[in-house]
Amino acid sequence: MAWLLLLLAILVGTAVPLQTAANSRLALAAGHPTWAALISVILTLLLLTTFVLLVRPGHVSALAGARLPWWTWIGGAFGMIYLVGLAALAPRLGTATLFSLTVLGQLLAAGVMEHFGWLGLPHHALTPGRVLGLALVVVGIVLVRRF
Repeated sequence: MAWLLLLLAILVGTAVPLQTAANSRLALAAGHPTWAALISVILTLLLLTTFVLLVRPGHVSALAGARLPWWTWIGGAFGMIYLVGLAALAPRLGTATLFSLTVLGQLLAAGVMEHFGWLGLPHHALTPGRVLGLALVVVGIVLVRRF
């Protein structure tokens, strides 16, 4: 069962470069990456709304009584930064280099956040093995960029 989840994670990951290619092309045609991000978010909103109306997962009313930290409500802001950044940088860096760098950024942020247990994440120390893993990602970026 674990291998199926790993495979699913890989398949989900393939959506990002496909979305980036589409948004990059939209950004070039529109003259600015924010238009591509806006179109992408609008389509996402329409599709997700349709899904929620059809499937009816969970109960959104539970959020009304939940005492959540302020930062739980700003995920969309980070999504906007990510979408605009990808649309703007893909034509300049190339998709493989761009994703190599964004994966490094994600791993660095996740490693630090888990090391300190920030934002409610479980604590996972930044061990020498994890630091070596990050260093190998940097080596991978150099190889992807160079060749």
